[in-house]
Order: sequence, then structure tokens, then C-alpha cells
Amino acid sequence: GPLTFFARFTNLRELHLSPGGSHQSRVFGSLADLGSLLSLAVLDLGSCPRIGGNIASLAEMRGLTKLDLTTENDDDGHEKNQNFTGDIGVLAGMPKLAEVLLGDCKMLTGDLGSLSGAAGLRLVDVRRCEKLTGSLSIFEGKAKLRELNLRSMPKITGSLSSL
Repeated sequence: GPLTFFARFTNLRELHLSPGGSHQSRVFGSLADLGSLLSLAVLDLGSCPRIGGNIASLAEMRGLTKLDLTTENDDDGHEKNQNFTGDIGVLAGMPKLAEVLLGDCKMLTGDLGSLSGAAGLRLVDVRRCEKLTGSLSIFEGKAKLRELNLRSMPKITGSLSSL
């Protein structure tokens, strides 16, 4: 069904629609459909091929601790979902982010510096987000960081020695 169904639950704290049940293949819509869910702490839409939209629609979700928009690959390694677009600058307004999973979202743009205000970052997966730019230096001092996936990120600069 439509993603708009969830918009009525304005006190919802977590929304998980990633694989794990047959429901994910039938849910469709845009990130804009969720704009009223200002209480969300967890938004997990990873590998949902019929959901897309501009991540700017999430700007008011300042309490997010986990954002998963990971793109699913088919058996040949080709992306099934290239529907998430926009500049990750919107993430700068989400200081509570601990997990950011944007793997294979090749249409996203912007600078990883947008994550610099999230002091509690534990996991960042932006593998193959080839349009993203930035420096590794933004991860300096992120004591809680446990996993960082920057595979196939040609526009990221800096030295690992700073980490």
C-alpha cells in the first residue's frame, strides 16, 4: 500500500520497512509522504525499491538517530532503486544521528561534512555514493564510530592517519 498510510501516526518513533517480510515489496511512495512524522527516531527504508524522493523531505525530523535508505542490489550487483535524491546537507540538522546507511544511493549529492555535528555517530555506510564529496577529517574525534564504509568513493579526500 501507499506510504501515506503511515503519515497519520504522528507519534510514531520507529518505522521499519526494510526486507524481512513480504510487506516491503508492496509499499510505495515518496519520502515527502512521511514529512509529518516529526517524532521519528528510526527511519528504516533500506532496500525498498518502490520508495523514493528527495531527502530534503526529512529536514524536520531532527530527532532521527538512525536513517537507512540503503539501495538494494539484484543478483548481478545492479541497483534496483535509484529513487533517493537530493543533498545530504539536510543531515546537518540531525545532531542525534548515530547510524547513517545510504549505501549505493548514487543520486545523492553533497558533502560528508554535513555529518560533523552528529557527535554520537557509530555507523556510517555511504559506499558507492559516488557524487558525495568531503574529507575524512570530519570523522576525527568521533569516539563512538565503530563502522565506516567509504568503498568506491572517489571524491573523498584525506588521510586515514587522522582517524
